[in-house]
Amino acid sequence: MPDEAAPLHAAVSGPLASGSCPALTLARSLAYSLESLPAIHPFDLFVAQLSSDSTEARVDAMKKMATVGEAIGTEDTLGRLIPYLTEHIAMNEKDDDDEILLILAGQLGLLVDGLVPGSQALPLLPILERLCSIEETVVRDKAVETMSKVVPLLMPGGNYDDGQPFSLLLGTAKRLAGADWFTAKVSAAGVLPPIYAFYNAHHPKGESADEARRELRILFKDLSEDDTPMVRRSAAKHLGRMVEAVAGVAQTA
Repeated sequence: MPDEAAPLHAAVSGPLASGSCPALTLARSLAYSLESLPAIHPFDLFVAQLSSDSTEARVDAMKKMATVGEAIGTEDTLGRLIPYLTEHIAMNEKDDDDEILLILAGQLGLLVDGLVPGSQALPLLPILERLCSIEETVVRDKAVETMSKVVPLLMPGGNYDDGQPFSLLLGTAKRLAGADWFTAKVSAAGVLPPIYAFYNAHHPKGESADEARRELRILFKDLSEDDTPMVRRSAAKHLGRMVEAVAGVAQTA
């Protein structure tokens, strides 16, 4: 019996194998030769694309963020990818590319809780908090959606510092609800229900937990009475979820 035909091509490795390599037309905007692309580490290629002057290349890179994470693994995602996104994209006041930020908000949701276990997802919250304050509505809505997915997954099993993740969640709620600009307040109404439900599900009983829940209820009450109609409208939209969270019937992990 004749041997099976040999493959026409050698096995593909590097960014090409992971699907994190840019299309050839976009690759021309990078400071690499086409021949060198397969040998470049996926994270380095991701950074190069996001640093490109080409909007198309940057959008293409961000759409593949979760794929890059899969290619480099959980440790490098948490140790390199998330810090990079925090410093250079989410917290960069000069970056006004709403399409990039919208894709980022969605891609973060794809990381949890597969590649990034929920108990290790705390570093995503500062990025999502920043995105919840963006002027563009669709970016904020996607950030609220992703945060509502991530928050219930933070426990159990987290190796947290004392008081975490509760103090970070409470701080996030306070900053959004107490912001000077209405955009963050609109988002606050959407993230308060999952944060409250998380407290109900996981915080040890005691005075500190009762006080935190009282603060969260007051924040939501203040949003419902805010001078800005859009903030009040958002509070009304999420009132049902907040009532469920306070009553302890909201779905939690």
